Amino acid sequence: GLRLASGVIACVAANWQEIPRLGKLTGILAALSAALAVASRCARREAMRASDAAATAATLIFGAGVALVGQMYHLPADWPAGALLVGVGAFAVAALMRSDGALLVAFACLAAWLVGRHGAGLANPSPWYLALYLPLLALAMGRTNRAVHHAAVLAGALWLVLIPNLAMMFGRNVGADIAYLLFLSVSFVGL
Repeated sequence: GLRLASGVIACVAANWQEIPRLGKLTGILAALSAALAVASRCARREAMRASDAAATAATLIFGAGVALVGQMYHLPADWPAGALLVGVGAFAVAALMRSDGALLVAFACLAAWLVGRHGAGLANPSPWYLALYLPLLALAMGRTNRAVHHAAVLAGALWLVLIPNLAMMFGRNVGADIAYLLFLSVSFVGL
C-alpha cells in the first residue's frame, strides 16, 4: 500500500507542471476511487491484508490530494487543518473498510494536528482533540493489530503531555508542579 501510494505521488510530482488542473483533480479522484474499489473487492473476497493495503494506499492518496489541491488553489498554509482533514478521511476509511493502516494514519494525523495547534499557540485544542480521539480509541480497541494499539496509546500520551495551561504551572507553585507530575505518572501507568 505504501509503495503504491508513493508511486502515484511520485508520478504526479514528476509531471506536475505538464498536467492541467482538471487533469490533476481527475487523476486524484480516479486514483482514490480505484484504490477504494480494489479494497472493497478484496474485502468481498476475504483477502483482508490486500484490502487493508489498498485502503491504506487510498488514505495516503487522499492525503496527497489534499496537499496538491491546497497548492493548486493557493489555499492558506494551515498545515494542521490539512492534517486534521486527512485524519478525518482516514478515520472514515478505517471505520468503513476495517483498515488498520488507515487507522494508523488517522492517529498520526490527529497527533500532528494537536502538535501544530499547540505549537502555534492557538486556542486550546484539547476538547476537539478528545472528541476526535475517543472514537478513534474505541475503534482501535476492537482491532487485534498491536501497532494500532501502540498508536492509540502514544496519541493519548501526547495529549496528556501537551495539555495547555497545566504545563504553564511549572515554577509558580511546587505543590501544583508535583500534582501535575503525579497526574501524568498515573495517566501513563493507566495507558
